[in-house]
Amino acid sequence: MPSPMPSLSCQGYAEDQQLYEIDGVVFTFGHTVLDPADGVFKHAEDVVDAKKLDHRIPVVHNLITQHHQIVVQGRTDGKEGWLMTADFMEVEESREDLQEILEKLNTQQRRFEERGNEG
Repeated sequence: MPSPMPSLSCQGYAEDQQLYEIDGVVFTFGHTVLDPADGVFKHAEDVVDAKKLDHRIPVVHNLITQHHQIVVQGRTDGKEGWLMTADFMEVEESREDLQEILEKLNTQQRRFEERGNEG
C-alpha cells in the first residue's frame, strides 16, 4: 500500500477576495492554475476563460502538498475535465529564497520601527 502524501491545510478569511470559476471549480483571484487554453500557469483572474463571480465566501482552505501541485476535477459544457493547480506554497523554497524572505521581513520591521519612533 502506498504511503499517504503528506499535506497541510490551513484556513483563511476570504470575504475580501474576488472569486473566479474555471471549468466549474471556484478559486480565489490569486490562486495559481494551469490555464487550459495555453498550458501556462497563471493566477485565476488571468486565466482565459475564468468567470468573475459576484458572491464571496467567508473562509477558504489552503492546502500545502509534498510536490506543490493539486489536480482537481472540473466540468465544462457537461463534460468532466481536470485542472492542474498549485498548492498554497506553489514551489519548493531554496535556502536563497528563505534568505530573501528574511531580508524583506527585516526591512519591513525596520520601517515599522522607524514609523513608531516618529509618532
